[in-house]
Amino acid sequence: MRTTLLSLLFASTAIATPAVAQNWEMTTIPWDGPFTDLIPGDIPDIPDTPDIPDDDPGDDVDPADECPRFPFFEDMAVHSPYYAGDSFISHGVHFTVAPFQWSSGTWYNGGKVYADNANRACGTGQDLFTNNANVQIRFRHRVVHDVYWMFGEYGGNVNIEINGDFRNVNDYRDLDGMMVGGVLIHVLWGGYGNDCGCILLDGAVQKLAVGGQEHWMDCLRWKRGLGPHNPNWNPRDGGDVNRDGKADVHDLMAVLAKYGTDDSDADLDASGSVDVRDLLATLRGIAAGPTPHPDPAGIAPLPSP
Repeated sequence: MRTTLLSLLFASTAIATPAVAQNWEMTTIPWDGPFTDLIPGDIPDIPDTPDIPDDDPGDDVDPADECPRFPFFEDMAVHSPYYAGDSFISHGVHFTVAPFQWSSGTWYNGGKVYADNANRACGTGQDLFTNNANVQIRFRHRVVHDVYWMFGEYGGNVNIEINGDFRNVNDYRDLDGMMVGGVLIHVLWGGYGNDCGCILLDGAVQKLAVGGQEHWMDCLRWKRGLGPHNPNWNPRDGGDVNRDGKADVHDLMAVLAKYGTDDSDADLDASGSVDVRDLLATLRGIAAGPTPHPDPAGIAPLPSP
């Protein structure tokens, strides 16, 4: 049994190629890597994503009261432009400028991206302006959860791509309640066009890109890719595929049974495919032994805006 499992692990490394997103490869702008798992202290101390507030666009409430605001893009030079293929880093997050798809379906390569202080996303301090361009956002770990940002959209359409699933919509509001790339989108406020608001991606995000024609974003937040070092870790992320509270040979057999599929339970790293990395994650979980789920009440509260 042991020889068979080890042979499969070594043999599978040659075929364990992650799925490739179709639409963004049309732009010839690659997702550069590699991704690296975060360890504590790897990035600046950025608060976790806020909880989802009540989503009732009928409430007569200022967006600032519904959308938590936190500084982001403050470390960028104002009005210093980036063009398709250019990359930059803000607060430890890697951004690459990619072409934009107009509502007609035509791809445009002549857009630009820069930081400004116009406050068009209704956030605080500097925003990131994407003018007929998208930004591919690569966090410094393979998977992030519950990504949140504030936005301003004042003309034209909006592009978004999550985990290889590309959408082209008129306004952010069109995305509310939509499942994109296995992630449920909540537009918490605004998004009707010629306004600002905030959005939360409820789920595991490995690839993310967003942009517009007259589009701003700010207040980017996320939760780390889950793991034992994360306060939101749960036993499944330690290889507990069947969720019985421990990682053992039954979980390993469950991953082997789903090998090569896109089964969401066995795809522990949310890569879109059950592969050697999921087998190794399960083996690591077995070797580490059980890790208790921490009390959510122990998570530090968000600071006041």
